[in-house]
Amino acid sequence: MTAGRTTGVGISATEAPAPPEVPSSEALVKEAADTALESIDTLEHQVRDVARRFRRGAWVEAQSGLTHLMQSTQTLLKLAALTAGAAGTNLEAICDRHDVRAEAQTNLAVSELIRQQMTGDRSAIAAVLDHAFMAALGAWRRVFVALGGTPTGPYGPAA
Repeated sequence: MTAGRTTGVGISATEAPAPPEVPSSEALVKEAADTALESIDTLEHQVRDVARRFRRGAWVEAQSGLTHLMQSTQTLLKLAALTAGAAGTNLEAICDRHDVRAEAQTNLAVSELIRQQMTGDRSAIAAVLDHAFMAALGAWRRVFVALGGTPTGPYGPAA
């Protein structure tokens, strides 16, 4: 014997589920810029830690930390280029418009780090990290704010 049904089994073939909402490109750019700014906060903390390790003479840990910093910075720069492209511009235009020299500062800091590594002067490596490298990260912070990110500090979004 068959039981009577008063409701259907599932979605009708004629009733397609609504497609998920796709965020606007502006929202995606803002999210990428905010993520990058949070990453810069973390990188700045790591830079101070690595510089301290170079000063303290913890060569192996300092060198490992420096390698990680370089990899993370490379990822940050790729994110900057991709975010600028998604915003319909490029890094050169953003930097020119906001008088920021992020790429040049990064190149100079990295070149100076390499030079100091070649000399083996650990104090000088720490000084480059503390000054030139931190300044370069500050420039990238301005780039991501220019791209629409929410300014942050060491304790999260600025008020």
